[in-house]
Amino acid sequence: MILTSGYNLEGYDIVSYIGYESARAVIGTGFFSSLDASVSDFFGVRSNMYEDKLDLAEKAAREQLIRKAKHMGGNAIIGIDVDYTTFTADLMGVIVGGTIVKAQEREEMKMPKNESRQICNLDYNLSVPFRILDSLFLYDTDTEKLSISLSGKSYCHDAIKGLKVRVVIETIFQETVEIPNITFGDVCVNEEKELSTEYCRIKMEYELFKMLKDVSVQVTKFVTKQDEIVEVSPAQNRRIDITKEELENVRKFYGRDAIGRIYKSDSGWVCYCGMENSEEEKVCRLCKRELNAKASAQINTDGYAETFLLEEHFDAISALKNAKAICEYLETSNYSDQYFRTTVLPEIKKYERYERMYGSMKESAIVKLKELYAHN
Repeated sequence: MILTSGYNLEGYDIVSYIGYESARAVIGTGFFSSLDASVSDFFGVRSNMYEDKLDLAEKAAREQLIRKAKHMGGNAIIGIDVDYTTFTADLMGVIVGGTIVKAQEREEMKMPKNESRQICNLDYNLSVPFRILDSLFLYDTDTEKLSISLSGKSYCHDAIKGLKVRVVIETIFQETVEIPNITFGDVCVNEEKELSTEYCRIKMEYELFKMLKDVSVQVTKFVTKQDEIVEVSPAQNRRIDITKEELENVRKFYGRDAIGRIYKSDSGWVCYCGMENSEEEKVCRLCKRELNAKASAQINTDGYAETFLLEEHFDAISALKNAKAICEYLETSNYSDQYFRTTVLPEIKKYERYERMYGSMKESAIVKLKELYAHN
């Protein structure tokens, strides 16, 4: 987001004026404004702590204005102005305003950059102790070479020293291209068990890179910390059977490694990570997620008609004005699952009551909803 107190953007053309907006933040100055002048003369002695509070309030208002601009489709704010107002002896408000615009970089100012494409992996394998979730393709404009890096989630305690994969690419013309035997010799797993690889050079034409649509990364071998080479059975390969939009929502609420919702199978239940578990198992054998009351309620129904799934309603809820409207929306939702009725609704109704004293609690209610439906 480009911010300026002026009305011109060097190197950019303003293509549309979206409108003037402002954002506010209120701070309590506390004991500073209540001190006797004989103790602390604010006109003669500079208070760093007082200034820090003002800076914090100004930053909060500016960030709120930036969020508004992004929501309205702008990428720059011009004519930024900061005003201060006093409500009481101990309350001060900071107002940051400006005109939200959409700006476009002039062609002569554009510099050659590397191009990249991150694409969700549509395959997983039940026999490996990790998931490859995304592939990042990088085109170097200087060398005109293409490279690929993988990221994912590891569930094993032992480090993975190397990977060999087969990549199948589908273009926007629904043509399929296979790149076999891509080898990664540097695999890292951080404390959060997030897996990432080095960049590996691949033979791919730039035209194909521009036409990428879907990517399947199929692990064929991996090497453990003990130098054990593990051959991966292709018979255990599975395809994610929901749309990319549905997958994005599922991962938003149930974890980045989720490949679908939990559901009942013929022999037990299938976890968010795709691992099949028996009915007796209450903890997933792979990702160690617990089969809690909320998850049990989902798999014990015939389908999902009776179970409230936040990801299916999130866009509608986000468009509402306040916590009261969210409560009304939830109460009119015709779902009977116990978790929704006895836990979720009472928690959100608290924010409706808070609004009488503090104003709109929409954002707090949404944060609480996401917390209640987080996988952990």
